[in-house]
Amino acid sequence: MTIVLHEEAISRLWADHDLLLTRTEGLTEAQLAASYRVASGPLGDFCESLHDLIAHVLMWDEINLAVLAEAAAGRVHWSLDPCWETPDATRILNRSGVEAGRLLPAGLLLPRLRTVRDALLAELGRHSSAAWTEAGRLPELVRGFGALAIGAGRDPLRDDARAYAARLDADGVAVTHIEYAETMHAFLNFCGVLSAGDHAIERIAAELTRTLAGRPGEQPSGGG
Repeated sequence: MTIVLHEEAISRLWADHDLLLTRTEGLTEAQLAASYRVASGPLGDFCESLHDLIAHVLMWDEINLAVLAEAAAGRVHWSLDPCWETPDATRILNRSGVEAGRLLPAGLLLPRLRTVRDALLAELGRHSSAAWTEAGRLPELVRGFGALAIGAGRDPLRDDARAYAARLDADGVAVTHIEYAETMHAFLNFCGVLSAGDHAIERIAAELTRTLAGRPGEQPSGGG
């Protein structure tokens, strides 16, 4: 997870959506549904057109908006349940969201994206910068255990991962930062296909085993 400043998060969300809406404005239904020149990768795996991409972004906007609304009511949104963090569950969720979006004409999908974007920006704007920063502070438990930060060299968020690792280090966390230079965003979702994904999972498992084995009061398994 990468933590950015409150104002930067709002600015990025606005810029990303403005780019998508600007590039798709005035396109016909046929142009939006035209196939990408991409056969693989994080978008090629389930998004086959600009129409699919809009549906994908919209799905996650609506999920993020619901996460904030549930948090305000003191509840945890279903998407934060660990069962949704597995590669298979994530892939199914992404694909089902895109397939549902294919049933909607662009005349309904694009106005819905604008409406949800505005609602999400308004909800984010309700949070003060101080509260946003406080939510990103690291508990002492994390400082005690350390952290493993994994990034990808061909990820648009590569610099964010580097900055996050630097912030962990500045906050006194013993952090190991690994960057897979020739790898794309979300490569961990492609274990069994990309060797980098397999290697990263093995490294995470090894770090968890090492860290949890040293927890206070933990008894080693086996033996009397």
